[in-house]
Amino acid sequence: MQPVPNLPLNNSRVLCKLFGAPVLPGVPLSMVVYNNNNTESKEFRILDVSTRAASRSDFILPPGYKKVAKQSDVNNFAASNDNFAEIFK
Repeated sequence: MQPVPNLPLNNSRVLCKLFGAPVLPGVPLSMVVYNNNNTESKEFRILDVSTRAASRSDFILPPGYKKVAKQSDVNNFAASNDNFAEIFK
């Protein structure tokens, strides 16, 4: 985990849950998984973290944006809204 000054714990919680990591303060930088055969799999590695102020243009809807009614319409797998919402609790 990389400590990030002034990062709210709720933000850390969401990032950790998205990556399946223990919920700790900071940002997970990498994850290596070992399966039952002791085979190593590098799941992700964050190369850079930066902080910047959000601008008005960050909130403009991109061309081709299409509103969906439920989370499962976004994914290519059958996931319920309840399961997805659990990440953010």
